[in-house]
Amino acid sequence: MKILQNINRLFLSRLSKYLLTAFLTLCFCTVYSSSFFNKTNQSILQIKPKNNFLTINTFPLVWISVIFIAFILIIIYIKKIKHKQPSTTVKDKVIRKQIDDLKEELTKEKNTLELLQKKNEELANENKNIRKSEEKYQTLIKNSPIGILLIDKNGSIIEVNQALLDILGSPDENETKLFNLFEYQPIVDSGITHSLKKCFLTDETITEDCLYFSNWGKRVYIRYSFVPIKLESNKTSHVLANIEDVTSRKNAEIKIKESEQKLREVNLAKDKFFSIIAHDIKTPFNAILGFSGLLQDDFDNFNTDEKKTFIKNINEAAEITFKLLENLLEWSRSQTGKIIINPEKIDLSLLINDTISFLKPTAEKKSIQIHSDVNYNTIVFADINMITTTIRNLISNAIKFSFPNGLIKISAKNVDNFIEISITDNGIGISNQDLSKIFKLDTHFKKEGTAHEQGTGLGLILCKEFVEKNGGWIWAESEPGKGSCFKFTLPKEKS
Repeated sequence: MKILQNINRLFLSRLSKYLLTAFLTLCFCTVYSSSFFNKTNQSILQIKPKNNFLTINTFPLVWISVIFIAFILIIIYIKKIKHKQPSTTVKDKVIRKQIDDLKEELTKEKNTLELLQKKNEELANENKNIRKSEEKYQTLIKNSPIGILLIDKNGSIIEVNQALLDILGSPDENETKLFNLFEYQPIVDSGITHSLKKCFLTDETITEDCLYFSNWGKRVYIRYSFVPIKLESNKTSHVLANIEDVTSRKNAEIKIKESEQKLREVNLAKDKFFSIIAHDIKTPFNAILGFSGLLQDDFDNFNTDEKKTFIKNINEAAEITFKLLENLLEWSRSQTGKIIINPEKIDLSLLINDTISFLKPTAEKKSIQIHSDVNYNTIVFADINMITTTIRNLISNAIKFSFPNGLIKISAKNVDNFIEISITDNGIGISNQDLSKIFKLDTHFKKEGTAHEQGTGLGLILCKEFVEKNGGWIWAESEPGKGSCFKFTLPKEKS
């Protein structure tokens, strides 16, 4: 760069010398020609003008001055051009430098553009992956069988899936989001709010079960798990709630517990029942063994009437024992499932008439009349053997607890899809206290008849078992001194 400037200066200095040399040569020629011109014309010009500034002698000087001034102006002009406009070489260098700078800038911009394109591709891939993750998340949330809630620290619902709407019976997502879990009273009462606040405070996962009545009339047992989520800081900002409908499981657990409790009660009742039965069996055997022993040891010492009395007592004890064992056998078979129920259409009028004929000799001993008002073709759907045993036991009890010359009435009527059978007597009746015991296994209610007849205490229990196994139910109405009425129902048709 400096070399070019020096060359430029040298070129200008030489130009100035050339111009100066040319100017001096011009001046010399002008002076010489002027002197020659003056000598030539002196002979011609005889008269010399006075006070004339532009004379022939001064004319060359004027030309010299003019030329000098022009030279000076040319020098000044060149200097200005030199300062105003760089030389062609300098211009080229400046242009080249500008071009180089532009190329460098273009290269930088190109690199920047490539970097931006690469970043854009990376961002596009990240966005694509994020969209895939979001789609996967949405698919998992949407298709999850477990209800999912996202709750903020104010108790507001941010997100909810379809499974939760189904669990609560909610019509849509927007209506569900209207409820604040810190303020809605049914949620507070169920204990959910307490668990949610505890999760926010302790940063611990909370899992509980509760019974919840939704705003849309659904009663549901739910198991909820609150999981703390830390999105912004080290503190829990949101809670993810997983809610599962455990109604079926809970109901099954309740039924199991009820069954266990019922089984315990039944086992206790059976233990007590068998202890009572053992005592009841032992008592008639004591009579049998006692009277038979007396006859064996002192048969010749007793008269005929005494012997007949002993034999009668032995016979009555044997009959009681037989009936007890018979009823016990029937009851045990019903409990172990060995009795097969074969329901069929039964005409109650025929069955009752047959039973009355069977028990007529027993009733005649006490001059008791049995009257049936059951119409012909009164049909029920039940096991004939079980119902025959039930009716026989109920009529036998009515005979046992009726006074001599009493009356037993049997009737039937339609009650919806059932036939209600009633067996009424005008005997001694049963107190309210004893009415609560007659069908219970653990109480083993037993009472002596009007002619001192002994019972087994199993007849009514067996009746209850048989009626319920055939789809009906049994109960009693009574007033002491006025008699009793035993009623039971049986289905008209197959259920």
